[in-house]
Amino acid sequence: MYHDTGNKEGIRVVPALVLEYAEYGNLKSYQEAGYAHSLHEKLDIAIDAARGLEGLHEAGIVHGDVKPSNLLVFKHPTKKTIVKISDFGFAMPMQGGQLIGSTEVYRAPEAKTADFNSRYLRQQDIYSFGLTLLTVLGDGVAYHSTLPDGDKLENVWKLKKSNLIASLATFNVLHRLRRENYPLMTLAKVILTCLQFSPEKRFSSMSKIIDHLEVTKSMVNSLDGHDAPDAGALRAALPTFESIVYRAKIPASDEERSERMILKGLTTLVFAYLRQELGLQDTPANIDPWQMCNMMTHFLPKAHERYYSSFILDESPFIAALQGISKSRLEKTISELLPTISQLLPREANPSETSEAQPVSAVNACLLILDCAGLLNEPFNTVLFSAVTSKSNVEPMQLFKDEDFIPDIKKSSNILQKSPKPARVALFNSLKTIFETSTNQNERAQAAINLASAYMDDIGIKYDLKSAAYYIRQAAQLGSEKARTLYISVFSHVPGQETPDEETLRTWVVDSAQAGNPVALQRLKEDWPSDWQQVNQKVQLDELTHLGINASVSEDLSSMLEALSLNEVEFSHSRDLLLWSIVMDKPDVTATCLDQSHGLIELALQNDETPLLLAARLGRKHVLETILQHPGCGSAAQIADERGITPLHWLCSFEDEDHEIIAKLLVSKGADLNSPACTISRTQYGIKVNEDGLMVQTPLHWAITQKRLSAVDTLIKLGADPTFCMEVEEREGSHLSPLELACGLCYSPVVERLLQEPTVQKEASKPKPMVGGGELMYLPLFHVISGTPRWQRLLTLGVDFESETKKTMKALIENGAPTDAVLQLGSNVKMAAVFATAYHQCTADLMVSGLELGFANQINATFGRMSSGGSALFLAITHGDRDMFKALVDAGADVNAVDADGLNALHRAAKETDDVYFAKTLLDKGLSVDPITPEPFSAFYAATYSGNFTVSQYLFDNGADRDRVPTSMKRSIMSDMLSTGTRNALYRVKFLLSLPDRNGSDGFMVKVGDETFSLFHFTIKYVGEFAGDNEVTGIIIVELIRKYNSQEQLDNTAGPHKMTALAVAAEAGNYFVVRRLLEYGANPNIPDQYGRTALDLVYKRYCFPEKLPAFEEADLDDEKMVNKILNAANENTTELMSLLKAHNAETRSWSAPLWIDADSGLRSLDWVLYRLREDRKS
Repeated sequence: MYHDTGNKEGIRVVPALVLEYAEYGNLKSYQEAGYAHSLHEKLDIAIDAARGLEGLHEAGIVHGDVKPSNLLVFKHPTKKTIVKISDFGFAMPMQGGQLIGSTEVYRAPEAKTADFNSRYLRQQDIYSFGLTLLTVLGDGVAYHSTLPDGDKLENVWKLKKSNLIASLATFNVLHRLRRENYPLMTLAKVILTCLQFSPEKRFSSMSKIIDHLEVTKSMVNSLDGHDAPDAGALRAALPTFESIVYRAKIPASDEERSERMILKGLTTLVFAYLRQELGLQDTPANIDPWQMCNMMTHFLPKAHERYYSSFILDESPFIAALQGISKSRLEKTISELLPTISQLLPREANPSETSEAQPVSAVNACLLILDCAGLLNEPFNTVLFSAVTSKSNVEPMQLFKDEDFIPDIKKSSNILQKSPKPARVALFNSLKTIFETSTNQNERAQAAINLASAYMDDIGIKYDLKSAAYYIRQAAQLGSEKARTLYISVFSHVPGQETPDEETLRTWVVDSAQAGNPVALQRLKEDWPSDWQQVNQKVQLDELTHLGINASVSEDLSSMLEALSLNEVEFSHSRDLLLWSIVMDKPDVTATCLDQSHGLIELALQNDETPLLLAARLGRKHVLETILQHPGCGSAAQIADERGITPLHWLCSFEDEDHEIIAKLLVSKGADLNSPACTISRTQYGIKVNEDGLMVQTPLHWAITQKRLSAVDTLIKLGADPTFCMEVEEREGSHLSPLELACGLCYSPVVERLLQEPTVQKEASKPKPMVGGGELMYLPLFHVISGTPRWQRLLTLGVDFESETKKTMKALIENGAPTDAVLQLGSNVKMAAVFATAYHQCTADLMVSGLELGFANQINATFGRMSSGGSALFLAITHGDRDMFKALVDAGADVNAVDADGLNALHRAAKETDDVYFAKTLLDKGLSVDPITPEPFSAFYAATYSGNFTVSQYLFDNGADRDRVPTSMKRSIMSDMLSTGTRNALYRVKFLLSLPDRNGSDGFMVKVGDETFSLFHFTIKYVGEFAGDNEVTGIIIVELIRKYNSQEQLDNTAGPHKMTALAVAAEAGNYFVVRRLLEYGANPNIPDQYGRTALDLVYKRYCFPEKLPAFEEADLDDEKMVNKILNAANENTTELMSLLKAHNAETRSWSAPLWIDADSGLRSLDWVLYRLREDRKS
C-alpha cells in the first residue's frame, strides 16, 4: 500500500508495509506481563521461533538480530498464541552476505572478531536463538540483567569469548527446573550446543534444533497429562528421535559403536513394550520389563559420561561442574521414572513380593530413551556436512538489487491504474528522479523504459506517445537491448520524433537482431547484408547446438562437403548431416541423406520434433519441399510433436507469397487443417510456444496470433474450420475460437476476413458460456473492450493501435454484434458495451469509438449492483478518467441519473476523486451543489468523509452547507467525524474547523436525530482506561477548544443527563481532556440533572471500578489483563481526584458506601474479580 506522509502544501507518498497485528506485542513484554510461565508454553514459543528461522534460512536469508523483542506474539485460532519473527533490518543473504549490525548482548562472539567467516552466517542466528531460548526459559529475564551496567558489554564479551556462557547457561536451566520431574538432557543439549564459542561446534541447522525441541515437548506433554490415552504424541516423537540419532556424530570407536547399537536396540524394545502395554499390536512381544529396566539403568549413566567426556576442559570452562549437576539430574529422573535397583533385585530373591513391586511403566521407559537425544554429540558443522545433512530442498531466495528494485510498470499497469492518484504521481516522479540523477547506466535505462510505459498507460502522467518514444530512445542510447528492440519494432514509426544517425541505428539493429528480433533481422538483411550474414550464421550455429551438433562437427561437415561429392561422403553421421542440411538450407544434401536412409524422415528430436517439423519451424521452403516430395515421405506431414504441433502450424515461418504453395503441398500429403496444438504468443523476439499443456489451437489460430492475413486466407480457402473451438468440461474456462482470438488481438484485417465466412458472421451475435455449463455468457465484442492496457495494444498493433481497434469494433457491429449485450446472465440480465468499456477501465479512445459506432444507444445502462448501480458515467468518475467522462457527457449521458443508493454523479465525484474537474463539469451541467430533498447526504459530506478536501473546499465555495443534517443519517459531517474518533477523522475535523462560519451558525451545536449536542459532548466518549485509548479524543478537543472557548461553550450542558463536557470527561477517566477544559476556565461544580458534579462521578469510579465499561469484555480468567485494566483505571481516578480538588471541585450528591470506613483505599484485584464474577453469574 502507499501512505501519504505529507500535507496539503507538500504531498509525499511513500510505500508502507501493512503487517499483521500482534495482539500480545513482542515476546519480551509478553513474558514481562507474566505470561508463558509453564515449560509447555515456553517450548511452544521456542518451536515457533525456530520454525520461523528455519524457513528464513531455507530461503537463503539470515535474520541477524534474533532476540525476544523481535519475536511477536499473535492470537491463534487453534492454540492460544503463535510467535512470529519480525524486524528484518539486519537481515542478510547467505550468499555473499555481510553482517551489518546486531544487538550486541545477543550476537555471536565471532561477529566481533576480525576472523569472521561468512560461511557460518546461519550459526549467528543459532547462537542468538540459544540466548533467546535461555531468556524464554528464565521467564523473560535476560541472562545479562544481573551484570552491572557500567561494564556489562565487556563482561558479556568475556563470558562469550571464554565459552563460559555455554556451560553457565545450561547449568542455570538445570538449576531453575530442579524441582520439575521432566527429563531435561535434550533441552540442556540445545542450550549447550547453540552457545558454543566455535560456530562449527553449534548445530548445523535450525531443523536439528526443532527436532530436539519437539522431542522435549512430547516428553513434557506426556508428564503433564496433555498426551492422548494411546500416547499418540509420544509415539509420534519416535521418528524425530530416530532422525536425531541418524544425524548425530558418527561413532569413532568400537565402544562408541557398541553404545549406539545398544541405544537403537533399547529404542526398539521400549516402544514395542509401549505398544504391548497399550494393546496396539496383535502378537504380544516376549519382553521382560525388569530386564529392560536393568539395561537402561546401566546404559544411561555411561552414555551421559561419554557425552561430557567429548568436551575439552580448556575449551569448555565450568564443564566439570555442569557435568556434576547434569549427572545428578539424570539420576533423579531415573529414580522418579523407573523402579530402583533395590526394587529390581527382590523379584528373583522373593517371588512372593512380585505383586507388591513397583511396575515398570512403558511410558516412563520411552521418556528416558527419548531423552537420550541429549546424550548424542553433534558432528562438527562443516560446509560439507551441512550440504549432506540439510533437510531442505528449497531454492535460496533470489534477492533484488540495483535496477531490480525499479518496478516494471507494464507488468502491473492494470493494478497501478486502480491505485490512488498520489501514489501514481509519486511513482512517476521517483522514476524520473532515478533517470535524471542515477550514475548507473542500467538503472537509468530501466527507469526510462518504465517512464515510457507510464506515458502510455497514464501512470502518474497524461498519455503522450511522443514522450514515450523519447524515453525509449534514451534507454536505447544508454545501451538497453530491450529498448533498442522496442524502438526498431514499434517506436521508430512514431511520427515527428528525432531519429538516431545511421551508424547508431545500425548498432541498435544488430543488437536487436542478435537478441532474436525478427523485425531487426529483416531490416538487417535489407539494409546491411554483411551484418545480417554474421548474425544469421550465429543463429544457425545456435540452432545446431540446440540440436546437439557442436561447432566443430558443423565445421567438419562443411569442409567434407567442399572436398567431396555427396556420393563420396561417409554416412556414419547421417543424422547430424541431415539436421545440418536443414539448418543450413541445403536441400540437395537433405535429399541425398534421405536417399541413403529413408528412416531419417521419422527421426525423433527434442519434444518429438521431426526433420519435417524442423524445416517448417525454420522456414526452409526448399528443404520442406524436398522432404515432402521424397518417395519415403510417407505420413510425415501428419506427424505432430508431443505438443501437438504439425508442420502446418509453422506455416507463418514462410514468406507470404509461399503460404499457398506450402499449405497445399502439406494438405496434399495428409496434413490436418484442424489439428489442435498448444497455444503460442507473439513477442518482440518471435513466437513463444506456451508450455501450458493445453492443445486447443489449430494452424488457423497460430496464423491469427502471428498477424499473417495471407496464411489465414489460405487456410480458410483450403477448408480450415473458421469456427473451430475445443469443447470444455463442466466448470472449465472456455477456449477461444478464431474470431474471438482475432478480436482480443484487434487484428482488424483478420477479423474482416473471418467475417466474410457465413458461419463466422453468426458467431458475432451468438452468446457463448464463459465457463463450461455456466450461465454467464459473452460475445466476441467483449474481447475488444476487456481492458487491455494501451502499452500492450501498442506492442501488439503498432502506433496505429487506436484505428485498428476501431476498425475491429466496426467490423463486428456491422456484422450483427449487439452493443446492448457483451455479457449476459440468462436472457434478461445484460451488460451493455458502453458499461463494459467503462467497467474494464479501457482507454478513452475505445469509448469514443464505441459511442460513434452505437454504444450511445445504451449510454445510461447499468448492470445490477455493479458500481453501486451507477452507469458508465459513474464508472468514468470512479476511475478518474477525464477523457472518458467528457466523451460520455458530450454524447448525452444523463448527469441527473442516480445509482442504486439514490446518489447522483456529483456524490460519486466527491467520494472517489479529489479532482475538481468532475464536480465543476457537473455543476456547470446544472446539478445542485446540495441535494434538493432532505434525505440524502450531500456531496460535500461525501468529499469530506473521503478526505477529498480540494473538492470539499470547491463545493463549499460554491454554496455547500457545512452543517447540513440529512434526514437519512440524522447527523452532520462534523458530528459523524467526532463520533468516529480516529486519526483520519481528526484530519477531517481540522478541515471543517478551518471553514468560515456562515448562515448565522458557528457549528458548535450539532443535531443528532431529535437531540442537540455540543461538539464537546459529541467528542468525549468512553473508550478505555489506557492512555492510548483516549489520545485522539484529547487532540480533537484541543482543536475544538481553540475555536469554541467562551464560558458559555465550556459550561454547556447539552449532553447526556445535562452533564457538562468536563463531567463527561471525568466520568470517562480522561485526565487530559479534564485538565484542558479546566485550564480554559470550565466550571467543575455544575451539577447534572441528578445533581452530580464531576467530583461526584470520580468518587463513584473510586469506589466501584468494577462498573467501568472497560471490564465488560474482559476475560476474567486472564487475571493479569484484568489487573492491568484496574491499575490503569485507579491511576486515572486518583489523578482526576487530585486535579479536580486543586481546582476547588466540590461534591454535591455523593454518598460514600458503608464499607468504605473499614476498607478504605483503592479497590484490589480480588475485590474487583469477585464482583465481576458475581455480576456475570447473575
